[in-house]
Amino acid sequence: MLPGLISEHALRVLEFQKISEMLVERAVTAMGKELAARLRPFEGRAAIAAALAETGEAAAIVGSKFPPLGGISDVREDVRRCALGGVVQPEGLVRIGATAAGIGALRRFLAGCAGPGSEIWKAGGDLADLKRLDREIMERLTEDGGVKDDASPRLRKIRSQMRSLSAKIRDRLDAMTRSPETCRLLQEPIVTIRNGRFVIPVRQEMRSLVPGVVHDQSASGATLFIEPLQVLEMGNELRRLEAEEADEVEKIIRDLSALVGGYADELLRSLEAAGRVDFAFAKGRLSLDMDASEPVLADDWVVDLKRARHPLLKGEVVPVDIHLGRSYDTLVITGPNTGGKTVTLKTVGLLVLMAHAGLHIPAAPGSVVGPFRGVFCDVGDEQSIEQSLSTFSSHMGNIVAIIESAREGSLVLLDELGAGTDPVEGSSLAMAILEYLHSTGAKTVATTHYSELKWFAFTRNRIENASVEFDVETLRPTYRLTIGVPGRSNAFEIALRLGLPPGIVSSAKRFVGREGARMEEAIGEIERAKRAAEKDLADSEAALRSALDLRNEYERRLKEIGDKEREIERKARADAMEIVRTAKARARLAMERLKEAETAPRECRGSLIQAARDALREAASVARGDAVGGADFPPEVEGPAPGDLKSGERVFVRSLGRAGTVVESPAASKEVVVQVGVMRVQADLRDLVRVPATGPAADGEGQAPMGRAPGGGAVSVMRDKAGTISPEMDVRGMTVAEAVSAVEKYLDDAILAGAPQVRIIHGKGTGALRSAVRELLGRHPAVASSRLGVAGEGGDGVTVAVLK
Repeated sequence: MLPGLISEHALRVLEFQKISEMLVERAVTAMGKELAARLRPFEGRAAIAAALAETGEAAAIVGSKFPPLGGISDVREDVRRCALGGVVQPEGLVRIGATAAGIGALRRFLAGCAGPGSEIWKAGGDLADLKRLDREIMERLTEDGGVKDDASPRLRKIRSQMRSLSAKIRDRLDAMTRSPETCRLLQEPIVTIRNGRFVIPVRQEMRSLVPGVVHDQSASGATLFIEPLQVLEMGNELRRLEAEEADEVEKIIRDLSALVGGYADELLRSLEAAGRVDFAFAKGRLSLDMDASEPVLADDWVVDLKRARHPLLKGEVVPVDIHLGRSYDTLVITGPNTGGKTVTLKTVGLLVLMAHAGLHIPAAPGSVVGPFRGVFCDVGDEQSIEQSLSTFSSHMGNIVAIIESAREGSLVLLDELGAGTDPVEGSSLAMAILEYLHSTGAKTVATTHYSELKWFAFTRNRIENASVEFDVETLRPTYRLTIGVPGRSNAFEIALRLGLPPGIVSSAKRFVGREGARMEEAIGEIERAKRAAEKDLADSEAALRSALDLRNEYERRLKEIGDKEREIERKARADAMEIVRTAKARARLAMERLKEAETAPRECRGSLIQAARDALREAASVARGDAVGGADFPPEVEGPAPGDLKSGERVFVRSLGRAGTVVESPAASKEVVVQVGVMRVQADLRDLVRVPATGPAADGEGQAPMGRAPGGGAVSVMRDKAGTISPEMDVRGMTVAEAVSAVEKYLDDAILAGAPQVRIIHGKGTGALRSAVRELLGRHPAVASSRLGVAGEGGDGVTVAVLK
């Protein structure tokens, strides 16, 4: 854990112990708390990576689940006593049994939420299966440490005899207390127990009248508690059974203690494993409570903290961004007192220690920490009065120890370097110390007030300046760290704002050396240029964000338009296919009716032709997207019946709702032959209207809109029904009432769908369904005719209905 490169001094000064205390508070078991209290940073990238992975896994688990750790007690001392052949009291055995059960619950919990090979699984790898131990203890002992009657057959028998004998003694004594002869001798008619014996309270003056053994007397001496001779032998027998009971209980406790001793190694390993798991979950809970994140573990000695916060500061904390080890190896921070220099230094040191200890750090995701080869620091005023050391001497003592131990890859933190002595000599020493540490390859962060160190950082390779900002207007620090710009003292500006006469300030400026004034002016120019650059950068980033938002919105809307276009096209194709399918179905129906009319008796031809006409009208209407029904022809082609039609003229057939061409001139019967599409029909003159050459029906078939407007509700219902109606319905297994209701609804759907005929399957059976169906079809207004099925249609088990 602690190889000696990270000193106890650094851990104390950076307050790492307080982080350990926060972990102790979040641990549940004594073993977990011990591990939290002993936490130290790891050395080596592999060990740090494993510890960080364990914390990450634990944080993911405790964020949504609660690990079962409450039942696990610290029973290590009792287990070791059993391992040496000792005996543990029943209460201790109950705690061991509960702990064995808790270990089993934790083992099952990890199996359900942590996969084999994960770090959290490895931490609990020694959790043993202790179900037998748990069962043996809990089957024999009660939760409060008592031994159950069923702990052994002998104990069950002894206690049964004791209960029986106690009942007999009590019954005998109860009878005596109720007896008039005895009752007058008693202080109270009750049975009680003294020294484990059943007794009755006898008056002192009546002692001679109640033979027996006196076991106790009242404080006043007026009452004697006597065990009568009648129950004396039974009382003796009861005491003998109690002794046997005690022997058997002791034997059971010895057996259970021996059983625990046999499990001692597994128990002790399981307890240590439970402590490791508990400690891991404590790290996970601390991560969530701090709103921390897992740092990226680098391969080299770098640190790059983004929006880092000191974990021990309360209230509103200003986050800091700081990096070290990439473009520079030494960072010199300057700025006013109480500006946050020391807090920045401690934040870097403590977060590096936390990362090395496998803890998440309170910084933004993506923060980087490398596996440093030791952390050394000299922070704060650690003057020792007992040793009569000055502040400077105290600091120098720490720095000497650091110089002796620091090497390539070490992280060194120095606060107020060179302070406490003559400024010229102090600044010279500070520069020499930084130069030496820089030459060793150590990564160093130092704070100082000396202006000479600003110039030193300017003129050295891979050494950088930084400053904590100070608001001259409010005379308060902003606690923001700015890398690349050295801090200004701002002493003259602060003095002016506090009311010091300008003449004095001007005189003071003359005392400042020319080089110093020139440096301060250069620093001021750098600060102003940096602020301007930051403003330009912020404006550019805002503009970029706005442009990206506009581009994303444009792409989103473009995608929506494309999706809508594809949906419209898909729906249009589907509607077109539906229209074509329905129109074809109506056209086929018309052709079937015309073929039937050719061979049908003369009295049936009219209805068949009318059915064909209706089907053709529906086909035409569907093809146009209209609903079926409504007006038979458009108003613009209305007019009187033509009387002088000639072959080749265009006419509109009202009953069909279609335009056609006259084939033969009208005969004496007032009928004319008209070619309508592929059909040749004989139409009454009164059913015709002459179509002007420029009229709406002059082209082709002259389809005129009929019925309701396109897209009306009727055509939608017709399309739905036409697509779902079945040509037959099976009512077998229904009652007569169910069948009649189902057939009525089926006929409505079939009529709406334009079905020419339907088949009702009712079976033969008793004939009740067939009769009910035939009766319904005979009186239904939409049924033209009905008949029983012929061979191949189902015979008498089927009725075929022709619809109007």
